[in-house]
Amino acid sequence: MSTTTVRLPEELKSRIDRLAAADGKTAHAFMVDALARAAELRKRQLAFDAEVQQR
Repeated sequence: MSTTTVRLPEELKSRIDRLAAADGKTAHAFMVDALARAAELRKRQLAFDAEVQQR
């Protein structure tokens, strides 16, 4: 697994900490899950756009 540094505004980091705790997750797990969902959504959007262009 690779390491990436992300600089977050303090307010966002605090929100992530609170939401992760509410879900019983670490902030790291919360962010990894959020990034995975965002990447999957973008992949689907690109596939949809490609299909629309073909039609």
